[in-house]
Amino acid sequence: MAKLKVVVRFRDKIDHRTWYNPGDVVEFNDEARVKTLVGNAWVEVIDEAPVLVAVFGKKFDRSVVLEALKSIKEGANPNIGADTLETKIEKFNDEKKDALKKALGIEDQKEENVELIDGKFIGIVSNPDGTRTAYGEDNGEKVILASGEYRSSSLVYVVGENGNVIDERESEE
Repeated sequence: MAKLKVVVRFRDKIDHRTWYNPGDVVEFNDEARVKTLVGNAWVEVIDEAPVLVAVFGKKFDRSVVLEALKSIKEGANPNIGADTLETKIEKFNDEKKDALKKALGIEDQKEENVELIDGKFIGIVSNPDGTRTAYGEDNGEKVILASGEYRSSSLVYVVGENGNVIDERESEE
């Protein structure tokens, strides 16, 4: 999302009825549209929200990803769109992906699958900072578990806020 100040009067390209006048402040989500308006010198950027790029299951500001790419000697146009950048990274070989993970400070997480007494499965992920996070599945999507106790045949996992495993003890049953 970019907040823009109109410099030159122009008509909206979608409804063709709305006119934007000099001094108007507008916001657009469409990155390509913002680039076109700025490129035509019809608007000035007042405030631009960071462009987020999904890399290895995490979101990063585009500028952070571009710096990481530069550090592994893999250049990219600084105006590259998030989708194009994500596609470029997906095509990297394993060696490049590992180097980019390291440059971004991403460590592979260890995950254990646990079968609960009701037959459902949860995942317990060991994070690089030493914490553990519990995940479940909702309609095929991986989601952080809500606070509560989750029982397997031998252990009880106590999950706190944000899915953090705050205690693990033997089941009394």
